[in-house]
Amino acid sequence: MMTARTLIAAVLTGGFAMAGCQSVGGASPARLSTDEDPQMERLKAGLATALGRANIEFGAGDPLGEGTVVVLPPPPTALETHSLAMPITFDLEVRGETCIAVRRDTGEAFELPGVDCTAKG
Repeated sequence: MMTARTLIAAVLTGGFAMAGCQSVGGASPARLSTDEDPQMERLKAGLATALGRANIEFGAGDPLGEGTVVVLPPPPTALETHSLAMPITFDLEVRGETCIAVRRDTGEAFELPGVDCTAKG
């Protein structure tokens, strides 16, 4: 029978092992191949669909170098004095020929149609 301490250690060890896995199923960390306007518009459209929002504004991130995209939360409405919403960070990956945005906080992966990514390295 497992003690509480052994169970906690096993759960933490498994969690750390899973957190270390960055690429799954043939995925490779990626970056955008260019930051030209049409490419950035396709990136915005893909992330808007993924988040179910009409408008996307990028925050500090480096999609060309590090392959990180930060999406700012929507601004507060006229009836709000402040918002507790946080930015959402995505890491770019290439799976086959497809550019994928992986949401850091949930691990959800979203295809980015028409976005050209290249593997980092």
